[in-house]
Amino acid sequence: MSSRSLLPPHQLWSIINAIPSGIVIVNQDLTILYWNEWIENYSQLPHKLVLNQSLEAVFPMLDDSHLLQRIESAIEFQLPVYVSHIFSHSPLPLFNANGEPIEQDFLIHPFRIHHKVYALIQINDVTPSARREQRLEEEIRQKREAERQLLAERKLFMSGPSVMFKWSNEPLSPVLYVSSNVETLFGHSPQQLTSRQLLFEQLIHPDDLHQVQNNTTAQLLLGANSFEKEYRLLCADGSYRWVFDRTIVVPEEESTDVDYYLGYLIDITARKEIEHQISHMAFHDALTNLPNRRMLLEQLQHECARAQRNRYYGALLYLDLDRFKLINDTLGHDVGDELLKGVASRLTQTIRGEDSAARMGGDEFVVLLSRLDVNPIRASADAKIVAAKLVTALSRPYQLLGHQVETTPSIGITLYPGINQPLSDEELLKQADDAMYRIKHGGRCGYALYGEDRLYQCDESLIDERAPPARRLS
Repeated sequence: MSSRSLLPPHQLWSIINAIPSGIVIVNQDLTILYWNEWIENYSQLPHKLVLNQSLEAVFPMLDDSHLLQRIESAIEFQLPVYVSHIFSHSPLPLFNANGEPIEQDFLIHPFRIHHKVYALIQINDVTPSARREQRLEEEIRQKREAERQLLAERKLFMSGPSVMFKWSNEPLSPVLYVSSNVETLFGHSPQQLTSRQLLFEQLIHPDDLHQVQNNTTAQLLLGANSFEKEYRLLCADGSYRWVFDRTIVVPEEESTDVDYYLGYLIDITARKEIEHQISHMAFHDALTNLPNRRMLLEQLQHECARAQRNRYYGALLYLDLDRFKLINDTLGHDVGDELLKGVASRLTQTIRGEDSAARMGGDEFVVLLSRLDVNPIRASADAKIVAAKLVTALSRPYQLLGHQVETTPSIGITLYPGINQPLSDEELLKQADDAMYRIKHGGRCGYALYGEDRLYQCDESLIDERAPPARRLS
């Protein structure tokens, strides 16, 4: 039977051509018998070119496709078949007016004419709905991924150094909620905090509590909706750990009044310890652990300002070890280092707790004596007493790495903040250094006061700690 004998009346073909879908009619050998205008436009293959061609010849990619199998099954069993774009994966090279490939689904309708089986294949452009499905699937995928991420983050949060809190806007800020890992990190159970057996303010270090309260009050008065603090928190074992606290203010509905506070605490103890170590290294001598020149200058400026305000005198003692280079060159740098550490130890043991010693570098040290006297003569006498004690203490032999090492100090003294007028820290250091070089060049082993001609050396009575005509320091 020819294709012409299958054609319906002219009006019917006009209706089929007007359908906004592709219509292809094939016989049971999959020979194309009809090809409407829609499929012509989307495939750019005119009806005359494909008529009486096999479907596989026109679309070679169908050989291994799921669609071809479904068409053959529909014809064989004479049952209609629907093939979704999800399974067909757009097997036909069909393109819209913009040249973009379209998503397709297929309705395969088998029918019989004169004992022969044919199939009408309806091809639909489902690109818009497919895109919506894809977006929906992507949204669902993203939502599931977000849920998995949230669950993972919650597990990570609960196993990490952070604790979630919710505080009430009531006196003493009782805890409404706290995450369970508070017990792991700080030893307190959530029930202790939420049942008010423990008030949160009781856990803040007494030295930090006032500052935390003032900071919170100031931030609320400024209308801040969040604020951050660092303070020490009491653990169940009695120790304190540093925490970083970020708190968010949650207002009441339709009001600016505070409903509650939501925040988290992060254990920053390790960071604080590192910061302390870095600060210590910046202001202390690595060998002797004494304050270094940088810290000494800060202390000297502070002491001078305090002495000037309170109208008293302190003293600066500049100390150099005699024959240190000879010891270093003869016995080695290891012995020299041990000697410097021994001198540092004797310095701190000899002076008062309120005084301080620093290493300037090499074999030079400085001692700051605080609050000596309001009278410069008595203050000078007190400084000489300390200098005499230091000469005696530092002149005793040192047992170092199998060697008995002997050295003596040369010490220069000056008063701060200055006799006639306040002096700068560099001017004070220069005065003490000048006095030290006077005793150094005058025979070593002793001390000298800046502005005074006399040198106090080891063979004089002062070195034996017999007091000069002035009161001793306690």
